[in-house]
Amino acid sequence: MEGKRRRFLIQTAGAATGIATALLASRKTEAAPSDTIKPNSVLNVGVGSVLGPDVQMRVSGFERDLPYSLKWANFEASPPAMEALANGHLDIVLGGDTPLLSLATSPGRMVAVQARAQALFAALLVPAGSSIHSVTELKGKRVAVYHGAGFQGSLIRILREAGLRWSDIQPIYLAPGDAMAAFTTGKVDAWGIWDPNAAIAQTQFGASILSVPKPSGYGFQYANANSIADPNKRAMILDYLTRSQRAADWIRTHPAQWAQEVISSSHMPKNAALLSAGRTGGKYTPIDSTLVEDMQREANDFAELGVLPHRVDVRNAFDTRFDPALEKVFHG
Repeated sequence: MEGKRRRFLIQTAGAATGIATALLASRKTEAAPSDTIKPNSVLNVGVGSVLGPDVQMRVSGFERDLPYSLKWANFEASPPAMEALANGHLDIVLGGDTPLLSLATSPGRMVAVQARAQALFAALLVPAGSSIHSVTELKGKRVAVYHGAGFQGSLIRILREAGLRWSDIQPIYLAPGDAMAAFTTGKVDAWGIWDPNAAIAQTQFGASILSVPKPSGYGFQYANANSIADPNKRAMILDYLTRSQRAADWIRTHPAQWAQEVISSSHMPKNAALLSAGRTGGKYTPIDSTLVEDMQREANDFAELGVLPHRVDVRNAFDTRFDPALEKVFHG
C-alpha cells in the first residue's frame, strides 16, 4: 500500500469544556483479562513507519507464540493508515497526536486506547548551507510537513514559541518521500520530519536541526470502535498493546541491536541507523488528567492559530478501558 498518499483531513466542531478525570474513567468498562481469543483469529494492524511495531516486535521477539495472527498493512505515514482504520479495514494503528484532534470532533468510528511518549525522534530541519538559523526566520518560508501527521502539531508549537502563527509560513504538505526530494533539491526551506528520515537527512545530506519540539509529544494506539466492542477483538487488542509496548521498551534499551537490525532489514546507512537508534523513545504513559490537559492545550493552540476554526473537547477521543490492565504490567 506504500505510495497511496491520501490526506487525513482534520475536521472540527463543538467547543471544549474543562478536563475531568472522572469523565475519562467512566467512558467505557475495563477490558476484562478473562476475555479469551478464539482459534484462528486475525488482528489487522496498520503500520505508518518503516521502523514501526511490525519490525520492533519481530526484532525484540515479542511476536513469537501469538495466540492469533497479525496481518500487517504498511503505509508511508500514519494519516493514510488512520483513514483505513476509520473505514473499518484495520483494527488498530500506532500514530501521532495530531489525529486525536479529528477524533475529538467526530467520535464514534475510532478512539485512542493507549498512550506512550513519542517513539520516533522528530525535528524541524534546514538543509545544508541554509541561511536560516532561528525559527523566527521562517516567516514567509516554505516548510514541508505531512498533513495530519503528529509533527504538524509539533510544528505549530515550535512556531508559537517563536512568536509566529501558522499563517506566517507557507506550509507545503508532502509525504516523506516527496518531502525528502524537495528538501534536498532546495524546493522547500525547512522540513518537519521524524526518524528514520530525519536521521538520513542529517547524516547523508548534511541537514541541521533548527528546533526540536518540547515536549516531544505523544504517540497513541488508535483502535476501531467496532473492534473494541467485539470481545474477541478486544482480547487480541489488549494482548497486542502489551506486546507492542514491551517491544518498544526493548528497542529503547537495546539501541545497538536495534541499529544492526535496521541496517540489515532496511539497508539504511550505518551512521543514520546508529543516530536513529540512539534517540528512540516510546515509554508507556497512562491516559490520565495530565496527558488529557496537554492534548487539550494542543487543541486550543490549533484553534487559536487558525488551523482549526473552532475549539474541540479532546476527551471524546479517548477510551481508557485497557489502561487498568496495562498499568499493572508497566507500572505495577
